[in-house]
Amino acid sequence: MLRMIVCFALLCGLVLSPTPAAAQKDQPIRMASGVQYQFLESWDVDRLNKILQTDAPEFFGLLVTYSPARNAVRLYRVTYSSVILERGNKPLVATALVAIPETSETAFPVNFLPAWDSLRKTRGASFPEQSPETELMIAQFAG
Repeated sequence: MLRMIVCFALLCGLVLSPTPAAAQKDQPIRMASGVQYQFLESWDVDRLNKILQTDAPEFFGLLVTYSPARNAVRLYRVTYSSVILERGNKPLVATALVAIPETSETAFPVNFLPAWDSLRKTRGASFPEQSPETELMIAQFAG
């Protein structure tokens, strides 16, 4: 898990100060660069499989057979400053969701979903419970 957060920090050219273990729900951890991350919650295998078997087919109106989730997933929201190039580098605050499988493996996939919604600042990938598409992606990622 620490490796994933460090990789994200390196991709952004940042230096990570506090460890992810220090992140508590509802308490963002701010890094020296101004980037912050916040532990949201863990989704267990039962919840993920309910999304795959019940919630997604109901929402999308499609019956699809997904591989079952094998790992719980820890979810983090990352908030950072960026710019909109097409609008003359207009500044904005962006968020992203980082999903990390809870596994004893030393190498595993990582999923990073950048999201920004100019009208609704609390929707999109970094607010997974408000996005059935994101819930489905997380559940399938855990499989």
